[in-house]
Amino acid sequence: MLQMENDPSALIGYIVAIKRAAPELYNTLRQPGDTLETAEALLVRPAASAVEYLSPRRDGKAPLTGGMPSGTPMLASSFAMKNPGGFGEYQDYAGNQVLAVSRAVPGTNWSLMYKVDGAEALAEADSRRQRTIITFVLIIAVVVVALIAVWFQASSRRASDAANALSGLARRFESQQRFLRLVTDSQPNEIGIVDEQSVYRFANRRLADAAGITQDDLIGKTLAAMVGPIDAKRIDRLNRQALDDEEAVLNVHRAEENGSVKVVQSQHIPLAEGLGMPRGVLMVTEDITAAVTEREKRERIMRNLVNTLVTVVDARDPYAAHHSTRVADVAAAVADEMALDPVTVETVEIAGSLMNLGKILVPEELLTADRELTKEERSLIRNSILLSADLLENVAFEGPVGTTLRQMLENVDGSGAPAGLSGNGILNTARICAVANAFVGMVSRRAYREGMEMDKAIDTLMSEVGSRFDRGVVAALVSLLDNKGGRERWEHFRTAEPNSVPTGNR
Repeated sequence: MLQMENDPSALIGYIVAIKRAAPELYNTLRQPGDTLETAEALLVRPAASAVEYLSPRRDGKAPLTGGMPSGTPMLASSFAMKNPGGFGEYQDYAGNQVLAVSRAVPGTNWSLMYKVDGAEALAEADSRRQRTIITFVLIIAVVVVALIAVWFQASSRRASDAANALSGLARRFESQQRFLRLVTDSQPNEIGIVDEQSVYRFANRRLADAAGITQDDLIGKTLAAMVGPIDAKRIDRLNRQALDDEEAVLNVHRAEENGSVKVVQSQHIPLAEGLGMPRGVLMVTEDITAAVTEREKRERIMRNLVNTLVTVVDARDPYAAHHSTRVADVAAAVADEMALDPVTVETVEIAGSLMNLGKILVPEELLTADRELTKEERSLIRNSILLSADLLENVAFEGPVGTTLRQMLENVDGSGAPAGLSGNGILNTARICAVANAFVGMVSRRAYREGMEMDKAIDTLMSEVGSRFDRGVVAALVSLLDNKGGRERWEHFRTAEPNSVPTGNR
């Protein structure tokens, strides 16, 4: 800039000098102490649609001769011009992956870019990362080995404990088997245990002998293989019932064997899982053929004796013939309707049949008298039921026949005789026989009257429910008459021709 000598503020002009870039300028681009072999500093500037390199390049290109299209993808020099002060991973003019950083040259459109190959720049970091990874892998390996060792030790301990437990369980099971055999081998019955798949898990000696094999050989055999498919199906049904209901099931089975009838009683008792034995059923089978045969023989003898006694009574009191037989029939039907057990049904039937047995102690002239009987005489005949009880007191029936007869004159409200019993204090069998006796007496035809209409007899019984008669018993009789064919079954009571009777009404 040229100025006047006497007036410094007076500008005369400018002097412009141009100096060609010398090598010393490019030497200043090198970083002192830089040890990176691939490091390179470059001056770049934009030129139309290209990037112009103002400094020499490592590949031998002279300054201002090695331009690159500015649209080259991921070009590091383009990034340097567009993002002064930026840093990133890009490609250099040779297509190498480099890490590049740049800054702008003030007062120009130049940019100073510093780059280094990514492999060299990251070599130490990669080495550290590799060492770190190796260290972590080794640590993980050590931890895994430790965990495996701990698991193996724990597994070994558990396996050892399990083995010891199984060994103890096996010993207990074997001890249990020996104990069961010791107890059951001395029993006269066949005893076995089957699981839910009907496979034998235990058998006593008697069961094995019946099967014709040893006890050990029987274990593991199926029920069907031992008793045949038909009997196995029947037994399976009883076993399943016991398991489902969790209650013991008692069954009596009759089968023909070698031309004779064999009677077998079996108990099926559910067993929970335990001591190495799966859930199953304990089966106890007993041949009761001899006992049943003897019982049936006694029952036949008893039945014949009862029929003989009834015949004797009917012969002495022809005017009430068949009355006791009819009472027995009605009483047994009512007991069946009430779903009572077989012993109860048999008890009411025998008691009804023998209710007039005491009349053998009543003078025959009273039974056949052709005059009006006195109150005392009628009471004697009526109370002959108590005499029947006395006569049968020492006879061993399966059910309480004597007590039933003794309580037949009791009323449910306590107004009866001889003890004034009431409600459930009176045997169920006595309450049944009392209703049956009253019903038969009302509907049976007599020489001196017609049999009462059944509807009227029902009304009479219903009117005395709660006083003389039990409601449940009367309801069962009505159900028989109205729903189970009882009217047709006993209609002949009303129409059968009665024996002649004297004019004196007893």
